[in-house]
Amino acid sequence: MADIDLEFMTPAWLEAFATQVATLDTGLADPFVLVMRVADAPAPALDGYTLAFAPDGISVHAGADPAATPDLSVTLPWAVAVGIARGTDNAQHALARGELRIGGRPESAAPVSVALLALGDALAAVRERTRVAAVA
Repeated sequence: MADIDLEFMTPAWLEAFATQVATLDTGLADPFVLVMRVADAPAPALDGYTLAFAPDGISVHAGADPAATPDLSVTLPWAVAVGIARGTDNAQHALARGELRIGGRPESAAPVSVALLALGDALAAVRERTRVAAVA
């Protein structure tokens, strides 16, 4: 088992995330930008990040990348983000409860579904190193 040396949603966590997915083969022909926002993230956690999918990898930036127009945005509260990170919640249930909001063009996400699954698999090593703070 890996050392727990990262705090969820901190700059160091985001850097490890970015390194892990930078060269991931997404299988995409066209770029896709996803912005994740956490509405009430406590300091020192980041309040979100941008994933820019390209055929040759995924770039990750803290916050909303001003150079990229998102195809899709997802906004959720800290408690839901923590639950998803811990594996005790998931996006589908949060959406059904009205705790997860989707913006942009959800229909544009269909071609990215395989890349999103690969992203989840690629992040397994980062999850093993991550401590997820308690929900206040």
